[in-house]
Amino acid sequence: MGKAVVEYLASEGWKVSIADIDEKSGTAVAKATGGLFNKTDVSNYDDMLKAFSSTFEKWNRLDFVFANAGILDPTDFYAESALPPPKPSYKSTDVNLNGAINSVYLSMHYMRKNPVPGGFILVTGSAAGIYANAAMPTYGAAKHGVVGLVRGAGRRLAKENIRVSTILPGPVNTNITTSTTVEIVPGGVNPFGDDVWTTTQNIIDAAMQLYNDPEAGGKVLEVSKGNFYEREQPDWADELMKKVLMGTVY
Repeated sequence: MGKAVVEYLASEGWKVSIADIDEKSGTAVAKATGGLFNKTDVSNYDDMLKAFSSTFEKWNRLDFVFANAGILDPTDFYAESALPPPKPSYKSTDVNLNGAINSVYLSMHYMRKNPVPGGFILVTGSAAGIYANAAMPTYGAAKHGVVGLVRGAGRRLAKENIRVSTILPGPVNTNITTSTTVEIVPGGVNPFGDDVWTTTQNIIDAAMQLYNDPEAGGKVLEVSKGNFYEREQPDWADELMKKVLMGTVY
């Protein structure tokens, strides 16, 4: 998804900077698009700081950040084990949630220094961020966290002309679905057929719809193939809960 969006933006005349753990692929995309590349582990703050600072130093502005890096759960959360059980894997939350936090945090600071302060931050969430995902619970937990991050930071940063949004795609046939060690479908057989996939063009369309929306701050957009659905937060339980949570905005 990230590659598709980068290639689209470059074709529209944008100057692009790629931060990816995959040096070979990232370098190739940067070369093809005339962009900048930094080998980056998004869960590592120092790596992310280097990517952001080198981008800002090169162009003296940062207009659009697409925080797309992600992995599926690398281990089976439910695997049986002798006692005491081994430490669970935190890799999914490190990449999917902490990586998103690093992205939003650094974007905020650099976008405040733009010639005209402001910008757009798009975080890739997942449909697993609003629905239960029994197969990969830590992935689902991380993506629920992304929704909370975007709704909270998006509401606060809108007053600074920094819009933060998330897209929640259904399954997209990218490397994230082919590189995981978790067997999501028993036997590796997809019972849904090939028409289940949301396409990268759907992702580009959703991204640009939000980019062009001046009220995109805090928006959560579910993407199911070519269908887009804005997902509102649940209704307040009562006025007290609304008062407490709304009162935490500084």
